[in-house]
Amino acid sequence: MKDRKKILLVASAGGHLLQLRNLLEKLNKNHDYCWVCFKHNFVDELIKGERIYYAYEPCNRRNIINFLKNVLMAIKIFYLEKPDIIISTGAGIAIPFFILGYIFNKKNIFVESFSRLTSLSLSGKILYHFSNEFFVQWTELLQYYPKALYRGKLL
Repeated sequence: MKDRKKILLVASAGGHLLQLRNLLEKLNKNHDYCWVCFKHNFVDELIKGERIYYAYEPCNRRNIINFLKNVLMAIKIFYLEKPDIIISTGAGIAIPFFILGYIFNKKNIFVESFSRLTSLSLSGKILYHFSNEFFVQWTELLQYYPKALYRGKLL
């Protein structure tokens, strides 16, 4: 099948993952999906039977060692999976994947968290510049981020 895409779904555990799971239910199931998330029992239940890579947690500006481990892991996953599209709802775990996607001319799609009504998250502010498509879930954010798109809410 020629138009079958390899899609990498990247999200932190919790609300970010639930929003990405809701988005996946609306997407064409005719693609090859694999996940990157943090290791938690509810993650295993939510993504049961699907390919998943577990990232190092916490992955934020306060833990540079785990961030660097996740950069190396992202390189390995890019080599193994060769994704065409990277989709994320945040948070910091998405940064190394989107930078690689940008470097290798892949399609990066970011959906800002439902909880962000008046300003972008830190990861959103960074990934806004590395995204081919950047979605917000509140129309109030459109006035501040001209390339953002609104298509509804995921929750």
